[in-house]
Amino acid sequence: MMSNPFHLGRYTVLPRENRLRDGETTVQVEPKVMEVLLFLAKRKGEVVSREELIEEVWGGVCVTDHVLSRCISELRKALGDDPRTPSFVETIRKRGYRLIPRTRPWEESAPFAEEFPPFETTDSEPTVARDGLVRVGRSRRVPGLLVLSIGIVLLAAAGYAGNRLLHSLPPAEFREVSLTSLHGSELDPSLSPDGHSLAFSWSGESGDNYDIYIKDLGTEAVRRLTTHPAEDKNPCWSADGTWIAFVRGGTADCGLFVVPSRGGLAQEVSPTISGNICDLIFSPGGNSLLFVDRPSRTEPFSVFELDLLSRERTQLTSPPSHYFGDRDLAVSPDGQQIVFARAETIGIEDLFTMRIKHPGKETQLTFDRTSITGIEWMVNGNEVIYSSRRDGHPRLWRMNAGGGKAHPIISFGDYGCDPMLALDDQRLVFERSRFEINIWRTQNDGENWSRPECLIKSTRWDWMPKFGPHGERIAFLSDRGSHLGIWLADSEGKESRRITTSDELKIRSFDWSPDGKHLAIEHRDQNGRSDLSLMTLAPTDAIINNTRLTQSPANETNPQFSRDGQSLLFVSDQSGDWQLWRMNLDGKNASMLTREGAINGKESWDGRSIYFCKPHRLGIFDLHLDNELPMRDETSTPGIRADFGYDVFEAGILTFASDGNPSTLQLIFHDIASGKNTHLALDRGQDQLGGLGLTLSPDGNTLLFARIDRRDSDIIMIQGFR
Repeated sequence: MMSNPFHLGRYTVLPRENRLRDGETTVQVEPKVMEVLLFLAKRKGEVVSREELIEEVWGGVCVTDHVLSRCISELRKALGDDPRTPSFVETIRKRGYRLIPRTRPWEESAPFAEEFPPFETTDSEPTVARDGLVRVGRSRRVPGLLVLSIGIVLLAAAGYAGNRLLHSLPPAEFREVSLTSLHGSELDPSLSPDGHSLAFSWSGESGDNYDIYIKDLGTEAVRRLTTHPAEDKNPCWSADGTWIAFVRGGTADCGLFVVPSRGGLAQEVSPTISGNICDLIFSPGGNSLLFVDRPSRTEPFSVFELDLLSRERTQLTSPPSHYFGDRDLAVSPDGQQIVFARAETIGIEDLFTMRIKHPGKETQLTFDRTSITGIEWMVNGNEVIYSSRRDGHPRLWRMNAGGGKAHPIISFGDYGCDPMLALDDQRLVFERSRFEINIWRTQNDGENWSRPECLIKSTRWDWMPKFGPHGERIAFLSDRGSHLGIWLADSEGKESRRITTSDELKIRSFDWSPDGKHLAIEHRDQNGRSDLSLMTLAPTDAIINNTRLTQSPANETNPQFSRDGQSLLFVSDQSGDWQLWRMNLDGKNASMLTREGAINGKESWDGRSIYFCKPHRLGIFDLHLDNELPMRDETSTPGIRADFGYDVFEAGILTFASDGNPSTLQLIFHDIASGKNTHLALDRGQDQLGGLGLTLSPDGNTLLFARIDRRDSDIIMIQGFR
């Protein structure tokens, strides 16, 4: 029989003393009750018959079933367990009993706790809830608002078709339970090791700031752990449940912090370069933190390990320098491997795995080059699941951790992300977000821009507006109705109508021809590969022809007509990296224009230059006579955020700028002749522009932009998941 102390959920089991310790609280149990617990623990989650328990614990002495039932009842009472919704001891009808949580050796207790200075605890004690969720909590990435506003366009345009809820299982086999339904947005679900509590980030009643909260499952009350004016996100639990680590971002204080799960003072354990994307996980033993950060502000995101005793950081992954980097992190149950998403740019990602003891030796698992919104490792250690739109829908996929074919499991409704499994692999927790994106207008009277007004509005997503060649029509993407498509409205945003009718074309982006007779579109197939097509419009705006322009194994994205309408600029990865290309309207004579990476190209007003952005670098670049010349000093502040969208007209370039806070994008005008940047003062609303597309009317007097006007999210649990 086991004699050494060990961890069981939030309890430390002391066999020699017949005691269960929960923090500062100790429960004494009878020797036979402890022996029953030890034998169940020895069998490691297996079902143990009543006969086996009586034989092992009472050594052949004749006892009745009532004696064993009383021991089980006393054990449940000591553990605060409920036989109707057990978290520790489960009754298997007509077979016996099994212990639900896995045990952990006592020496795996997090050694860093005693290294922290003393802290003040709150007077409140968490209420023990009754739920069977058991998994060491961890957090996905919730990107900061900067990445979110880029990612929404790419993730949604990848083919989100407005399906509310599709399932691969018959509805009777599982049910949804809403774990949170607070006003505002609840992000980053993280379950406590014993499954009794949920840590998450919440924007609060007023929606003005994210902090870390805890909710005991089975109750409605929430407990606030942090109150800092910066944004606190991505909570994760230590292996013994006593600490919660989280990311603080958006200010000079950005870094990794820990706070006692019962309440107390938050303490910094490491500064970070970025406070916006720091996926965070405790190692299973609790000795270190795995997280995502930049080695420097000019390098891509990578996975790091922080030793919590020495505070030494080790870089584990090394993405190519021109990539966005690594994100969406999960660790295997044995703590030996990690799986993560490697992004060339947001929305173009694949899964990689790596053994922690072999940094830099990554193995690619998928070759979809599509958006990934969360990763989890199956408890068996042999499989991973991930949420992706690889077939155009927000769906959960399952695959072998060594690679192979991915299989769809379940489809989320709306915007589902950040999956997290319970220990029994039968309960799935994820974050479900809902957005309302509308198109706004501001007009210039020659001196000032007017107060923005909402021009095109619905309860769904309307974004990526583009004026027609003469300004009398507005095309935009929308997920109204049964699927995503291109819609048209008049210059006042009225008479909106869909012009694409097929769900087979999962449209990501588009552009008008200069004569208004064609639309060049980017669409994605079932395998996640992007191609280009040319649509011909009748005078009634009906589509009378659709010609496929590309069908290569590579991805072709972001089509833009030349000023003379005779060719298309586009971005392709057929050379191995994202570069700017040009081809004829029949899809022939394609040629690569750049060599050092490019995205989002547009011709200058006179057609003599091509402007473009570079992956993960500030600024707009000018391609002229095969030379790339920066249009601005890249160290100047504020920086041009052209990756959020920009438009070119005769006098200059209109784009977004950031003052360092990703949630406060502002408009900026770049004068081509002088090279100067000027902020455009809007009467109101410049702090909510988003990054979901903008377009300038041909006369330069009207600007349209899309922004998120409403966002809320809840944390959902699916029971009966397989």
